[in-house]
Amino acid sequence: MADRMSHHTPTSAAEHLAGVGNVLVLAPGMATEREALCRALLERDDASRAVGVLYRGSPADWVERHEDAFPRGAFAVAVGVSSTALGVETVDSPDDLTGLEITVTEAVDEEPVAFCLDSLTTLLQYVDSDRAYRFVHALTTRLSAAGATAHFHLDPAAVDDRTVNTLLSFVDAVVRLDADGDVTVRRRPTPEE
Repeated sequence: MADRMSHHTPTSAAEHLAGVGNVLVLAPGMATEREALCRALLERDDASRAVGVLYRGSPADWVERHEDAFPRGAFAVAVGVSSTALGVETVDSPDDLTGLEITVTEAVDEEPVAFCLDSLTTLLQYVDSDRAYRFVHALTTRLSAAGATAHFHLDPAAVDDRTVNTLLSFVDAVVRLDADGDVTVRRRPTPEE
């Protein structure tokens, strides 16, 4: 990735990435600043709704945390767990990438959205890396076409360098959050730069 690198707080990282389509967030699963970074990335542009695909955590809590920040609220896709909460759709099987892509497509085709997938680390526990790469490539292409701003969480300690490098080819920027809370942003320059 021919890029520019800079150091930030979670909020300034998100501001630096305003208008950038797809972002890979490399962070330990339990990093203290992880939630603040996720929220800042969701709120970095003027999206009308937040859409989250959750392989971990409570989808109802995610909707509640984010719904007030967007004019049309928040919507979550709970993967592998059942939920009847308002604003939550369920994809029963964690390896049902076709069902997940259909659900996401329906959620993002209506209006500009801010999108979060939490997490690629968990997704890779259910499908092989080649299937995951094809899914992420198709999803980032669809999100870009819909004008969405998106970010994807990955714990780099849980995967090999090849996996990280392959996923980098599908995104416009990478945000690295280390265990100390330091945030580094690398992004590809735009044609105007």
